[in-house]
Amino acid sequence: MDEKQNTSSVSPAIVGAQYGAYAGLASVIYSLAAMTLGVHENTLVGILGVAVPVIFMALGIFAYRRANEGSASFGQAYLVCIMVALLTAVIASIFTYVYFSFLNPEFYEATIEQAVLRMEEKGTPDEAIETAKRFMTPGYSAVFGFLGNIFILGIIGLLVAAILKRSE
Repeated sequence: MDEKQNTSSVSPAIVGAQYGAYAGLASVIYSLAAMTLGVHENTLVGILGVAVPVIFMALGIFAYRRANEGSASFGQAYLVCIMVALLTAVIASIFTYVYFSFLNPEFYEATIEQAVLRMEEKGTPDEAIETAKRFMTPGYSAVFGFLGNIFILGIIGLLVAAILKRSE
């Protein structure tokens, strides 16, 4: 499988980082809007939130292809996607931590209370609820959000790269 030597001065990592920064910012705006409107727990809103970085993955691959005579190998396209995923995850995690720790801790506390009520309604034992509450902190939310974003967007990035790659 010979891949053409990339003679472009544009790196897929740089393009991915640029579009990842855009995706991270757009994801923060989307999250703020969802929380402000009170629809942040809606499943459809959550699914649509994943679409934000996916759109920027595609835009990044298109930009890379434009700068590279219309071609991008699977590896180059996937590198763009991974960089978008990484920057989106970093920016979203920092936002999560800062927002829930400093800007609006009351919102986070209300969210925790709702989660505990749902567990109680389902008959979750008190010991399990107390254990779960230890992990319900802005720090844990940021870390698990980062890991979840990397995992989900990494898998989706495989599909996006496979669909949008263009060989000579």
